[in-house]
Amino acid sequence: MISIAHLQHLQSQRQLRNPMATQEAINEVLNPLLWDRGDRTADGFGASATFDGTTLGNMSGLAGMTKDPIVIQRAIAATEAYCVRNPNSLLELSAIGNMQKSIEQYDAACQTFEIMLAMPAPRVSMLAAYADEHDGRLTCIDPAPKAEFQAWMAAQRRVTHVPLPSLQALTPEAVGVELQSLRGQWLLISVGGAACDPLCEQHLYLQRQIRESLGKDKDRVERVGLIDDLAPLRQALLPALHDATVLRVDAAALRGWLAPAAGRALPEHLYLVDPMGNWMMRFPATLDKAGAASAKRDLERLLRASGSWDTPGRQSTGAAAR
Repeated sequence: MISIAHLQHLQSQRQLRNPMATQEAINEVLNPLLWDRGDRTADGFGASATFDGTTLGNMSGLAGMTKDPIVIQRAIAATEAYCVRNPNSLLELSAIGNMQKSIEQYDAACQTFEIMLAMPAPRVSMLAAYADEHDGRLTCIDPAPKAEFQAWMAAQRRVTHVPLPSLQALTPEAVGVELQSLRGQWLLISVGGAACDPLCEQHLYLQRQIRESLGKDKDRVERVGLIDDLAPLRQALLPALHDATVLRVDAAALRGWLAPAAGRALPEHLYLVDPMGNWMMRFPATLDKAGAASAKRDLERLLRASGSWDTPGRQSTGAAAR
């Protein structure tokens, strides 16, 4: 089964100049998404006809990276079809405008952006639909949201707001630290026992890779490892925890804050907390390298959206592992 994750992996490998990640290999994945049965002469769309807005946006961005006008034009058509089915699709219209610019359809792009400017402010139904697409979670990252939005959010069962709890933690040296002291920085959090099984080791590796790949923005993100037992920290882990904040937290208290997906355990995810201390995202369970590339893009979007009020290079208030 063809997936967006497969396409993302191929595109990342192409950027790394992997000789196996040819444009032909990428097209073999893209064609069945954009054309019925992968036939470029077909009128009907492929799998993209069933995509939700988020998946369609990811596919459109990857199609744009091909710089192939035929692929980009087809991605525009697929996204336009989605907008017909889902009026007021602001994010999808923005994707259309950007793709039109990329193939120098400037007049069409201007018309698209004019439609966006004429649209009403995002409606409650749009926000609720967005929450549905994102595992029932919607968190506002505006540090001063309007009272009307706050009142709406408080009344929505599907929209959750999970602040950083007042919880005492311990450094590896058994020094007490208040979890609230981690506020003021984006936190990319892994959870596991001190012995750290293979999945834990994979998460530590991906956690470090995601942060390092952010370039100049990496100083806005702090790696945090939460240990949920009292076993001694395995010494072999120390290199992987270099420059990370490592804290022991009571397992029951931790479950009162973070939550895994249904049928999953807490250590199977990486979690993201915003600078105001709100847990706002968990990444898919048992994240792999292809999934980490998608997680990086999600994090980059959040960093761009918060760039007007969140600045890099702040001092970490946690206790770094030694």
